[in-house]
Amino acid sequence: MTVSIKVYIEAGWLAKTSTKNTEEGFLSYYIITENGKRIIESESKG
Repeated sequence: MTVSIKVYIEAGWLAKTSTKNTEEGFLSYYIITENGKRIIESESKG
């Protein structure tokens, strides 16, 4: 999963918003970029 997220960030589809250190490890948050939203919309149209 980490490899997939890295690829999407490099492609500009996702952006990391923050990382928190928890007892279990690091927890990272991501958002879909405008470019990512366009990709999703074009895929859903067929």
